Amino acid sequence: MRSKRSFFNPTLYRTSLLRLWPCWAAALLAMVLILPVNMARSCAADVHLHKAVTAAGISRLTIDCTYLAAGGAFVLGILTAVLLSRYLFSARSVQFYHALPIRREGLLLTGAAAGLTMLWAPALLTAAVTAVVELHYGVIDPVSLGQLLLFYGAASLLFFSLGMLCCQLAGMAAAAVGLYAAANFAVMVVYYALAAVVQLFLLGFSSMTMPQLVCWFTPLLRLLALDKTYAIEGAARLVGECLWGLAIYAAAGTALLAAALLLGRVRRSERAGDLLAVSWLRPVFKVACAACGGILLGVLTLALYGEDDPSFAQVLFAVVAWSLAAWLAAEMMVRKSVRVFQKRVFLGWGLTAVCLALMLTGLKLDLLGLERRVPDPSEVAVATVSVYDSAQVDPERAVALHEGLLACRSELEDNRCPGVSVRIAYQLKSGAVLARDYRVPVCDDMPASGRLLRDFLSDAAVTMQMSFAGGLTDEAQLNEVTILDWDLGGETLLDLNHAQSWEVYQALEADIRAGAYTSASKLGTEYDPKSRNVVVQVDYSDLDETGRHTNSHWTEIPLSDRMEHTLAVLERLGLTW
Repeated sequence: MRSKRSFFNPTLYRTSLLRLWPCWAAALLAMVLILPVNMARSCAADVHLHKAVTAAGISRLTIDCTYLAAGGAFVLGILTAVLLSRYLFSARSVQFYHALPIRREGLLLTGAAAGLTMLWAPALLTAAVTAVVELHYGVIDPVSLGQLLLFYGAASLLFFSLGMLCCQLAGMAAAAVGLYAAANFAVMVVYYALAAVVQLFLLGFSSMTMPQLVCWFTPLLRLLALDKTYAIEGAARLVGECLWGLAIYAAAGTALLAAALLLGRVRRSERAGDLLAVSWLRPVFKVACAACGGILLGVLTLALYGEDDPSFAQVLFAVVAWSLAAWLAAEMMVRKSVRVFQKRVFLGWGLTAVCLALMLTGLKLDLLGLERRVPDPSEVAVATVSVYDSAQVDPERAVALHEGLLACRSELEDNRCPGVSVRIAYQLKSGAVLARDYRVPVCDDMPASGRLLRDFLSDAAVTMQMSFAGGLTDEAQLNEVTILDWDLGGETLLDLNHAQSWEVYQALEADIRAGAYTSASKLGTEYDPKSRNVVVQVDYSDLDETGRHTNSHWTEIPLSDRMEHTLAVLERLGLTW
């Protein structure tokens, strides 16, 4: 009789499901309580209050569950993987399983099938119960329910596959969980570790926005941040970008599962019980612990000791010292022994410490030109300058201000003079974001950088952008105009209707374009004898394509004798001094 190679064992599959029934039964109970029971409760409350149960409301309840679906998939993925792969963590059990008349491929594929069944079957049953609840109330929205299933299916596939790979790499259950956490958050931790050092050495890096690439390599946070639409009257949906992101994560999960299966074929059984079952991962683990631990703990130590502006020698000493402690701790975990004070152990740490020192020196000297980088205006899609308010300006104007501030580098590092925060951000045509933050000194004896900022804010176009986002194009954007007297504790001086408010706004715009008011007045370096302690507060909104108000904004403009148009309108409306 011809022999056959089987990649699936039904007996082992049934045994795995029966042994782990509390796991998927608890998941089923939680899913039922979260979605169909909560939906039935909400719909019953609407019926009791004589409100109509709508498809929009049903879809909102369903799509809101994506946040819990991401968290549940994250926890259940590693839990299921560890429970199915627990035989790999004991030398006796792994020898028993590998002695069975089942090839390793069969063991791994059967375990993967059992794991995905435990993750997906409760979700399908929950969806069926949810559909019954929707039919009971006469409103069903299969699109949102299907999108929720896709969301959970892709997320659970990704996290379960990653968990299976970590179980193949580790020799202990605790190590597998640790690798799983590191794989999910390592890129983000490394990024913030580097950002912490960059902020100490390079001017302009006081705050750094996490790049999209780092977000994609932190899948839990990325899944929680995927865009969803919540229309006022329509149904809630996952947008196209979210669906593409789920497709990418599902493909990544399939690749990780294939990598776990390939690694399982060559994994050495005698490594069971060790921290790491793969030899090449051990030096990577030690170097990662030494580098990340040294940087993070070194910067944290300096912060705890109140060193806001530490010297290069202090940073270097703190990072190298903590890297030694982290290296020895990693060595102890790998060897499962405290006897690690050996010559070759310190040799490995020494090479890592030299690399860290060279990296810090390169950052201090700005060998990569990060501090001096200013994009070409032709590469910029949108340029934004934020002082007290934000303004979208021409790229040439933003680049000129950026280059001027860099030319006054020594002034920007001087903390003896009061200063204001200036943020220059570029949205590049390539999709990347470049942002820099500076502290510009502003005092009575204005330095060159302060004069440069004052001249920039004195431009009428910049003032209009910062005050009214370039100007209101539709009277419907205006919500309210209020005249406040701070000498009287913020008392309202006039009650204006919408037509009068629009008239006051037009007068303000005329004064701004005539140069009677500029954003430079907010620098507050000198007292203006022509100023009044009265402000005009303008509340306005953006309009969407349907004419609805979306984002609300408000700005305060102090009155002065130079604002002839505004004073004339207010006097005609009955305001006198």
